This record gives sequence, C-alpha cells and structure tokens, in this order.
Amino acid sequence: MRNLLYFAIFLLFSQAMQAQNDVPRILTTKGEAKVYWDQENESKKAAKARALHDAKLVALDKAFGSSIIQGNMVKTHEENNKSETTVNTIGNVEIKGEIMQVFSEEYHELLESDFVENGDDNRIYIQCKVKVESKELLEAKLAIETFVTNSNKIVKPITEFFNDNDFFLYFKSPADGYLTVFMDDSQYGLCLLPYMEMPENLNDGMPIEANKEYVFFSNKAEHNYFEDKYFEEDTYQLVAEKEYDQNIIYIIFTKKPLAEPILHENLTVDILSDEERDQYTVPKALKTNKFQKWLLKKKQFRSDIQVEEIVISISKR
Repeated sequence: MRNLLYFAIFLLFSQAMQAQNDVPRILTTKGEAKVYWDQENESKKAAKARALHDAKLVALDKAFGSSIIQGNMVKTHEENNKSETTVNTIGNVEIKGEIMQVFSEEYHELLESDFVENGDDNRIYIQCKVKVESKELLEAKLAIETFVTNSNKIVKPITEFFNDNDFFLYFKSPADGYLTVFMDDSQYGLCLLPYMEMPENLNDGMPIEANKEYVFFSNKAEHNYFEDKYFEEDTYQLVAEKEYDQNIIYIIFTKKPLAEPILHENLTVDILSDEERDQYTVPKALKTNKFQKWLLKKKQFRSDIQVEEIVISISKR
C-alpha cells in the first residue's frame, strides 16, 4: 500500500510537471531594425511599417532563438566584439513565437553613406526600436493560405488599394474551424466577418471546412456558403479618409467558436456623406483600444487561436 501511495504521488507530480511544460512562455523583449527607404517609390509610412515588421522579428529572435517567421529568418552573430542581427528573406516558414502586444515604437531617420559602383551614395534608412510582449508557440502554426485582393476572380494578392476599390478575402485552412475577420483603422475595429445578417448561432465565427477554398465579401452564387441560397453576403468598398490611409486586417482562426466582443451598429457612419448613407451601410464596430484588449485576451488564454495580420494601404486617386 505504501509503495502504491508513493507511486500515486509521483504520478501526480509528473502530471503537474507535464502541465507546466505545456504552458507557453510569455516574455517581454526589445528589437531593433532598419530598412532602406526609397523615397521615390515608397511612402515613409510604408517604410516604417517594414521596419516595425523586422524589429518584431528581432525581438522574437531574442526571446525564443533563431526564428523563421512569414518567410523571414533572423540571424544574430558576433563580429569584432559587436553583436549584429540580420533579417533575410527565405522560402520556408517555421514559427516559434508571436507578438502579443507592442508596448512602444520608436523611429529614427538615418542618413548613411553606402558604397556603390559610382562611388559613395548617401541613402536614407528608417530605424525602428520596439518593446513587445511575445508568446512562445509550442506547436507549429497551421499552414493557412489567405490574402486580400480587389477582384472576386482572385487574380493575385493585393495590399495597395485605391479609394472605392472592392475588397475580397481568400482563405483556405488544412483543418476545420471558425473564422473571424476585423479591420483596424487605428480608431475602430470593424467586424467584416461574420456577416451582419448571419444566423445568430454563427455570430461566434464563420464555420470553415478543411482544405476548402473560400472567397469572402463576394455576392456571386458560387461564394455563398450557406444553406439559404438567397443569403446576401456583405460586400465592401474601401474608403480613404486621407490621401493615404494604412489599415490592418486581422484574420482570426480558431478550432472552436470564438465569442465576439460587444459590437455597435453605425459607430463609424460619420465617414459617409448624406448621399452615401442612402446607398451604403458600415460594419459593426468597437473602439480600437477595446478591440485590441479583446484580441489580446483571446491570444493569451486560447491555445487554439491563430491570427494572421495583413497591412493594407488605401490611397485617393
């Protein structure tokens, strides 16, 4: 009996240790990166976005070791008693960690002299320094295929849009699950999917079948994924309030339904003119800070959540 009791205690201890090992580490770390800014072909805002992306990769590398994220590989090496981190583009994808939230961003414009064939050339770089909270991924992410575009014929991915362009999303997952899509314009988190008129039992995510190709925000008959053949999908046209806007599309996939945040109707209706209000409606939405808090909590406490972010720009012609 005594041996059996010892064995039971040892078994419980082993299970507790295993449970601890299954809990992902959440770390706060810093990253720094710089990118060349070609002023003639790229806006400063776009260059800053690239610098921020690379700085996040460096922060993940410091937290969890050399990582391959979204086709980029981070390498850190020592040379002449100096540590240098580089971000290289490669073909394979292996994910070891993800950014939970960005605590701070700091940008600097640097003028550096680079040697070129015709001599020294002064080039402008955008440097970004970030402080982030990141979570270790204990399992590899699903190989989800997704992108945005301006045609429901799905000719090619597009991230640079013009005012009044149509907007569509392609999605394919290797596993069954549920899909939720938001657009964050830095003021509001707008819920694009589930659709506004979907049945209430589907408000916590659009059901997704494994290995099936989906095209969302299209009202073509072949893109109706509901039993009701008369269901009318929400379609979207993008609006630029300024000469150049930059928004983030959050594509949120879970294996189980995801309880949506509290959303409000007509929260962003002021972006429409009186004439446009007779023709268009706006998605349900909530303030950006509330959306980001909701998403952060889901990422912290849901082990089955996978979030893809796509930065898009909208320009007035």
